[in-house]
Amino acid sequence: MRYISNKIDSIGKKPIVAEIGGFRPESNIKSWFGGNFFIDNQNGWPKDKNGSMVPIIQIKVSEVPDGISHFGEAEMVQVFINKERLPLRTMVQNGEGWLLREYKTLDGLEIKKTPEECDFYRTFQIKWHVSPKEDFPCWEEM
Repeated sequence: MRYISNKIDSIGKKPIVAEIGGFRPESNIKSWFGGNFFIDNQNGWPKDKNGSMVPIIQIKVSEVPDGISHFGEAEMVQVFINKERLPLRTMVQNGEGWLLREYKTLDGLEIKKTPEECDFYRTFQIKWHVSPKEDFPCWEEM
C-alpha cells in the first residue's frame, strides 16, 4: 500500500493559480480579465465576421511563476472570442470565433478601451501564484 501512496505522491504538481479580482488594482500588473488590454496600433482591436471581438484574458508572461517555460518567447498572450457565439466545433482555426494573440515585446502596445459593442464583462486584474496544494491527474489520465 505504501508503494501506491508514493507513486501517487510522485505525480502531484503544484498548479499555477490566477487570482482574479478581490484586491486593489496595481499599476505594475498587466494581466487582466475582461478588458484593459494592450493593443498594437498597427493591427488595432481584433475583429471577425461579427465585428469587434470580446476580450477574455490578457497574460503578461513575466507575472506568471515560471511563465517563460510555459509560454516560450511571448511576453504577452491575449485571448478574444466572437461576441455572438462560441466556436464549439473541434479543430477550429485561430481567428474563427476565437483569437489568440502573442506579442514578443510590449513595445508599441497601448491600453485600449474595449469597444462598446463587445464590452460585456467587468474588468479585473489577475495576480498569479503557485498553489500551496498539489493537484493530481484525474483517474482517466493516470
